[in-house]
Amino acid sequence: MVSRGVENFQGREGMLLRIQRALGQLIPHIWMSPQNTYNAESVVEKYASDTDLQKPEQTILNLIKESIKKGRMLDVGVGAGRTTHHFAPLAREYIGIDYAHNMLEACRRKFHPLPSNVSFIRRDARDLSIFGDGYFDFVLASYNCFDGFSHLDRIRILKEIKRICKSGGLVSFSSHNLLFAENYFKIDWWLNLANFESRKSLRFLSAIYRYAWVLVLNDSREEIARQDYVMIHDGAHNFGHKLYYIKPWKELEQLAQLGFNNTRIFSLNGNEIERGSDLSRATDCWLYYLCTTR
Repeated sequence: MVSRGVENFQGREGMLLRIQRALGQLIPHIWMSPQNTYNAESVVEKYASDTDLQKPEQTILNLIKESIKKGRMLDVGVGAGRTTHHFAPLAREYIGIDYAHNMLEACRRKFHPLPSNVSFIRRDARDLSIFGDGYFDFVLASYNCFDGFSHLDRIRILKEIKRICKSGGLVSFSSHNLLFAENYFKIDWWLNLANFESRKSLRFLSAIYRYAWVLVLNDSREEIARQDYVMIHDGAHNFGHKLYYIKPWKELEQLAQLGFNNTRIFSLNGNEIERGSDLSRATDCWLYYLCTTR
């Protein structure tokens, strides 16, 4: 039978561990590169536990499944294989790429033995020279996977994706929405995110510190709002790296300039945003885009 003294000690030890973890989350990891972030064991484990599609991804899958059946698909930034479950069975050939070695190892473990149509390759999306022109019927880049890159690198990635996708092929990706970013500069938003009404002091402190670091690490709210696109420290992965945010009409403009057309936009509730509607009302944290190549 465990004594009361041992129980008290274990309770205090558990509390100290929780405080230690919370304090560690309050220190921004601004020294980490995106690649190091996504190779971290805790991040890989989190991604590996997720197998569900986001609502807009499911909508897009339902729309295009007949078009990609028996075709070739590239899954850019495949991570730990969340989307593999849903898309790989449809394609004649499915290739998942990522620049994080540990993510790919998680994929190989999860899907061992690999189906004959599935492969995972370590590759940086900025250089897809291993693939020939027009090789793929469908290219997916989910969960804002290239928002950790600079503006010029994003343009480079989109150019590479267009090159390797056949004329009239399909491309889908998501990107953070700059119209949402003003929330990061509101203390009430952080408190609500931390479920302040639960009155748990550690959550309250975490919200305050994260809000403070947003103010310290970024330009002013007004300066950011004036931009069409900008890199922001939004608190992801303990502020491990900046992420690219863009206004939706600017994304449409970029895609048209790069040779993508018939672009459709989907909100996080899975609904398509009607073409020609007021995009200033599209304020989700990120949006999904589906387009064709020309």
